[in-house]
This record gives sequence, C-alpha cells and structure tokens, in this order.
Amino acid sequence: MKFNLFAEFVHGKKYRERGLPCQDFAATLEFGDVQAIAVADGHGGKDYFRSDTGAQLAVETAFELLEQIYNDVGNVEKIFDDRGIRNFELSIVEGWREKVLADWYQRLDSRDNEVRWQTVSDKYKARFTSDDENIRKHYIPVAYGTTLICAVSIGTQVLIVQIGDGSCVVLRRDGDWEVPVPPDKANFANVTTSLCDEDAFEKFRHIVLNCDGNSPVAIFLSSDGLDDCYPLFDNEKHLFKFYRETVINGLLDDGFDATAAGLREDILPYMTERGSNDDISLAWLVAEDLDLLKATVNEPQVQSPVEPQTQSTVNVPQTQSVNVPQTQSTVTPQIQTVIEPQVQSTIEPQTQSTVAPQTQSTVAPQAQSTFTPQAQSTVASQAQSTIEPQVQPTQKLTSPMVKPPPKVSPVLKAQNITDLPPTVIPAKIDRKEPRQ
Repeated sequence: MKFNLFAEFVHGKKYRERGLPCQDFAATLEFGDVQAIAVADGHGGKDYFRSDTGAQLAVETAFELLEQIYNDVGNVEKIFDDRGIRNFELSIVEGWREKVLADWYQRLDSRDNEVRWQTVSDKYKARFTSDDENIRKHYIPVAYGTTLICAVSIGTQVLIVQIGDGSCVVLRRDGDWEVPVPPDKANFANVTTSLCDEDAFEKFRHIVLNCDGNSPVAIFLSSDGLDDCYPLFDNEKHLFKFYRETVINGLLDDGFDATAAGLREDILPYMTERGSNDDISLAWLVAEDLDLLKATVNEPQVQSPVEPQTQSTVNVPQTQSVNVPQTQSTVTPQIQTVIEPQVQSTIEPQTQSTVAPQTQSTVAPQAQSTFTPQAQSTVASQAQSTIEPQVQPTQKLTSPMVKPPPKVSPVLKAQNITDLPPTVIPAKIDRKEPRQ
C-alpha cells in the first residue's frame, strides 16, 4: 500500500515562554519502496540537559540504519522476521550511543556555557566529568535521554518499534481503531523508559502489521505532549476521536497539503497552548487512496457499539429461570443458587448501562481534564531545569526525507476542537529522575 507521509513537531508553551528549546523531533523517510516516520521526545529533567539533541540523534540513527539494512539485506522477509527486528533495535541503541558520545566530545569547550548545564545536579556533573573514562561513557547518554517511536512500511508489511511513552494509533480497513504496540507497564504518569537506560535494548517493543486483508489504512505516531492534552485514563478514546474527526475528516474534505498546514500552523500550536503545554510531535502514514479512507471511516462507526449491547441483553438466564424450577422440584436449591445471580446480573448491568455511562460521559471527562493529567504538570514547569537554547534542532532531516508540504492557508481551525480543557494548564513532569 502506498502511503502519504507527514511529520511535525511544535514548541511547547512551558518551554517557549522560558526561552528553552523544543525537545521533540519528528521526520519522514522515503526511498525505493520504503516509507518511514519517526517521533522522539527528549526528557525534560534537569540532568537530561541535551535531550533535544538526543531526540534528533535517535531519529537520525533509526533512518540511517533502515537504509543500511535495506541495502545490505534486500529481503523484506529477513528484515521483518524476529531476528531482523531485534538486530534493528539493538543497532539503534548502539548507534545512538555512538552518536551521543561523539557529540559530547565535540562540544567539550562549550559545555560550561550551556544554560542547562548550570542546573545539572552535582551528582551528575561529577559523573559526566569523572576522570574515569568508563564512568563517563556509562552516564553521558543520560544527558541525551529520549524516547523513540518508528513506523516502517516496506512492501506489504509495516514494522513499528517503540521505546518509552507516546502513542501509536492504527485505523484498520474494517474501521477498527487500535493501539497495536504491546504496552510497557513501566510507562505511567511522569515515568518512562528511555534510550539512555542501561538495558534499553530489552525495553524495546514492536509489532508487524500485514497490509493484506484487514490492512492498516492510517498509522499515527505522537509524543506524550499530544496524549496529555486529554484525561489520563481516557486519552485513547479522545485520540481516536481527534484522528477521526479532525485529521481524517480534514484529509477527506481538504486534502493532504491543506490538512498538514492546518495542523502545523493552527491545530498543534493550539493544543499545546490550551492542553498539555508540552512539546508535541505528530507523524502519520495515511493511505493515499482517499476513496478507501472514506469507505473505511464511514462504515463501522454504527456497528461497534451495537455488538456489546446485543450481548448484554441476551435473555437466556430468564428462560432458565422460568422453565427449570417447574419441572425439577428435587433440585430446587441448586436451581435457586444459579437463578438468583443470573437474574441480578441481567438487571444490574442494564441499570448501570443506562445511567453510569451517561453520567461518566458528561461529567468524568470534564472533571479529569481539569486536574488529572495537568495536576502533575505544575511541578514540571517549576521543577524542570532551564534548558539551553543553543542546541535546539532547527534543521530537519533532508535527503532522502520527504520535505514539508508547501505553506497554504490552513483549513482546519483550532476552535473546532471542542474536547480540550477550556483553560491553559501546565503539563506533567516529562521524565523520571535518571538511574542512580
């Protein structure tokens, strides 16, 4: 399947207003029959003082390896088998660390003048500048800590690899939305795994999607700056709605270029202002066939809620409660023990289904959106270290990357996003404290 590619990252309000750099990075890659997107989110803690550079180096490393592996192997089946995928993930970790160490030693003279260096903890300053080379090499990657999500389409398959938080959302041809990458239980609230972790290779997760049958029609990658615009425990539901009603409807109504420009110039800046306050990265692989995309989003939206309702109103327990007791009086005690829970189970879910979901849908998301993800974020704005503006990646990856679409008047308007919090609320802490 041929995809349209898009990648963009925007500067978060909490960093921009303090003159600090954007720590996200996103880019696209296309050559031969390979199409790839990637997003990386550098950590905001005080000891990750070059995380913006680390995010860019992570994407660069993944893309360079893709070209190298594709040219060397030339066999998609070998690239996407389990051994090939694990080799790719290990190579990302090793390649990224090599780039990080090279960058560190190239910038020794400028380190003391970097704004973020001034706020690094004494413990990590001692480790970064230790006379023991082994200690330095062990801890220097912490300064560049970042997450990474990469999606690669080759032929009839799509590989998705991920370390750390952020989201990968997929729309299937049958209209189902899913988050296909296995979850990492270590990622929650202000805690995330990272490329700088000592055991980073073991923390990669991946999945291969086949593009035949119920193939992916759209794949969206985002950093947690987008996820955190929504309530913590409901953000998947809100992300599905955002991609369906804002992005895909925009693509169907206005085309790829206008929708991309609207996101870049209006929607994403609005979301960091009124939502997470964090840097936001967004990338997509979306089927170029807009007729297929339209058919996908139009059909199944009615079917998905119907099936659970049909299952929940099955009357089998009621039939048993009428017929069995009348014919077998000798087993009455046994029948009662079976019937009574069943009768209650058919009543209580019905009562809950008519009241509880409605109550939650009108109250809970609004209540969460004002304090659940954002309450954590007040610490980030105040406790996070000052970050050097000098190393902000302003130059995006070029050849053979896809260049951004031309600037056009945005058709999408931010005021159409109605489920964001009504006021600006700071984002959460970006990342746990580094390993001790």
